[in-house]
Amino acid sequence: MPCRLPCITEYWDYGVMAMDDETRTYFVQVCFGRNCTPAGARAVLTAMEDEIATQGLTECVTVLPSSCRNRCEFGPSVNVLPEMTQYAYMDAEGARRIVREHLKDGVLVAAYLFRPPAPPPIASGKRVFTFDPAAFRPYDDS
Repeated sequence: MPCRLPCITEYWDYGVMAMDDETRTYFVQVCFGRNCTPAGARAVLTAMEDEIATQGLTECVTVLPSSCRNRCEFGPSVNVLPEMTQYAYMDAEGARRIVREHLKDGVLVAAYLFRPPAPPPIASGKRVFTFDPAAFRPYDDS
């Protein structure tokens, strides 16, 4: 039986999106890296699996633990494919909301969206570099 879930065809500015009726299946990755696992990844995975079953989406959504998603300081993290939505600071309630709102209804869960930190400001003006020749000869006894 094909899955009839809303498909996010494009989105921008964390939450404004266009929808269509394309048949869609989702693949969800829950990070089980060295930082996300002790931060609660197992509870996120369990809550997500339970909510998927409750909502009757088991034929439409595949959830798997994954290796590090390279957002360690924002974990536990979750990726939703095929549109590659990234969620951060996940907990069990967030996992349930993602299943109900994103996977079932096609609405991004803004409270958990990953927002990359702003890049550091570019320094202007002269930079002063110091050079210590001893740093290049640590074993020189002279």
